[in-house]
Amino acid sequence: MQIVPRLNQGARMKRKVRVKIVEITRENAITTPRAIAVYCSQCEDNAEIVTRTEASAILQTSDPDLEGLIFSGTVHAIKTVNGTVWICKKSLFEGGENTSRGEIES
Repeated sequence: MQIVPRLNQGARMKRKVRVKIVEITRENAITTPRAIAVYCSQCEDNAEIVTRTEASAILQTSDPDLEGLIFSGTVHAIKTVNGTVWICKKSLFEGGENTSRGEIES
């Protein structure tokens, strides 16, 4: 049997522990809507479509002004079966060539 001398009972022994951090990783997932391309009969080509809100932001205009552009045929609108209206992004930048007035494509 080995006798170990007792230290002061009030004193605690502190033990230092070193931890080495080997690697810190952080991932940020940024999700963006995927581009949707459909056939625009007014452009006669496949074109990316955007929402009315996105089209208004791109043109920096209000929704009523966008409605006027759709009616005049400058901007191409595509209406889905459930009633959602999408805007042909190509027509926002090309000035609405090959358009027919006042129609919303179904």
